[in-house]
Amino acid sequence: MKLGKIKVGNKEVEVACSAATPIKFKLLSGLDLLDFFVKYFAVEIPEDATEQEKIRLYAEAGTTTSQVETYCAYLLYIMAIDASGVSGRAKVPTQDGFIKFLEGFNSLDITNALDTILEFWSDTAEETAQAKKDTAEPTDPSQLNSTL
Repeated sequence: MKLGKIKVGNKEVEVACSAATPIKFKLLSGLDLLDFFVKYFAVEIPEDATEQEKIRLYAEAGTTTSQVETYCAYLLYIMAIDASGVSGRAKVPTQDGFIKFLEGFNSLDITNALDTILEFWSDTAEETAQAKKDTAEPTDPSQLNSTL
């Protein structure tokens, strides 16, 4: 599990992220985090792209700005809940809790922190995938039992 802090508006939000984050995300929101971000991260945005160009490129990839904001808000909430569990203040994520969490921020706070939220989650996803590769034991075909 990766621990950290993300600056959102004038607050530092303690966050934690693990391989279970996408599953918790789907259970709470009904949305598929991995499917969405595969599309999101596949979009190549030139550094000098205007906001209008970014919106067009994401739309062509099947995402919208409001979807990105919604996914990031849920993701931030799940990661904050996970951090509260690590520190012994465990909470169960709920829709009411999500709304109360959002009420603690100004309207553009999460939007302005999108890149930081996505970077924290994607770094964790890459670290988890690499750790699984590093610990996987190679399979020796001569040790497999044939059932045929």
